[in-house]
Amino acid sequence: MPLGFPSHQGLLAPLWRRWPGRFAVLALWVGALVPDVVDGTENIARRGRFEQWLGHSLLGATLVGVPLGLALTAAVRRAARRLASLRPRGRLGGLLL
Repeated sequence: MPLGFPSHQGLLAPLWRRWPGRFAVLALWVGALVPDVVDGTENIARRGRFEQWLGHSLLGATLVGVPLGLALTAAVRRAARRLASLRPRGRLGGLLL
């Protein structure tokens, strides 16, 4: 079974296009990604293939998925803030030269 990385997040796009102020895009994206990250890292490391297991169970989603999702959200926000602070300012700040 292939990893569903961009497809799960792509299915969420109609929600934030239809109601842009009602959903936190980062929270939806991370929530769709975490079960595959949990299963992908554990199964590929141990079994050499991807299978749905701990990340797609209620217990795994609660005990592993929620803390991992919060950590991943914090890491993405921190990286976005750093990238935003490195962005050049001025008239040509938005252009890549």
